[in-house]
Amino acid sequence: MRKVFFTMFFLIASASLAESNNSKPATDANQTLGEAVTESNEVTKLSYKQQLKEEFVKHNYRLAVLERIRQLAREEGKADIISKVDQLTKLENERHTKTIAKLQSSHQ
Repeated sequence: MRKVFFTMFFLIASASLAESNNSKPATDANQTLGEAVTESNEVTKLSYKQQLKEEFVKHNYRLAVLERIRQLAREEGKADIISKVDQLTKLENERHTKTIAKLQSSHQ
């Protein structure tokens, strides 16, 4: 159990660290979907294709982390962790579907 917990902790921590390192700091707390902060701290609109690309990268990364946690939990025989990962996967898929729908509706 301890091994699975620490592995989950480090995977989640590394995921959030990777996301924070890949994104530029926002100057506006109200930064919306599809905006990026440039080197001169100006908020600019990303293209539709770039927004889709970033969303799919984010979604695939999150699914990969969850799948790895699920695999480790299966090896340890932790059914409670597996069920929690399944719930999180479902929530991530719902979030992704909503985001894609929002992007498509704003593009048209």
